[in-house]
Amino acid sequence: MAFADTDVAPHPEWLRELVAPLADPRVGATTGNRWYVPPVGRWGSLVRSLWNVSVVVGMYFWHLPWGGSLAIRADVLRRSTLRQVWSRAGCEDVPLYRVLRESGLRLIFVPEILLVDRGECGIIAGLRFMTRQFLWVRLYHPVCWWTSATFHILEVGIEAAAVVLA
Repeated sequence: MAFADTDVAPHPEWLRELVAPLADPRVGATTGNRWYVPPVGRWGSLVRSLWNVSVVVGMYFWHLPWGGSLAIRADVLRRSTLRQVWSRAGCEDVPLYRVLRESGLRLIFVPEILLVDRGECGIIAGLRFMTRQFLWVRLYHPVCWWTSATFHILEVGIEAAAVVLA
């Protein structure tokens, strides 16, 4: 099963590249990530773009799948608790890591499918979005949520300081 967000434009080889690692039976799911490239650069879009720089690194490091470009083996759906987890979850992607780990399967990040998101947002919408993303990690990922939050806040602070100084 493959997921793609409606606000990204996958390239023609996207699906082939996304599912290729699933040929390995030890791999339960594959994921890409988004890269914000707002055409206008409203304040919220710029903050979200800076935030995303650190998030891509953190998501790779903490094995956080992104539902906007995600493929899951069919047998994971049949043999695991994923459907039950989804029936109680507020998002589809972050809870997947725990199910994969319990099943002894790996999540593979496929760098070739880093997808561009050209969406714009205001500062309030951008902050709500980031808050919601931290909430999903806090609720569904076994990593201490404060470690992830601290990493991202420090990273965005450093990037924002660099932009201001520039």
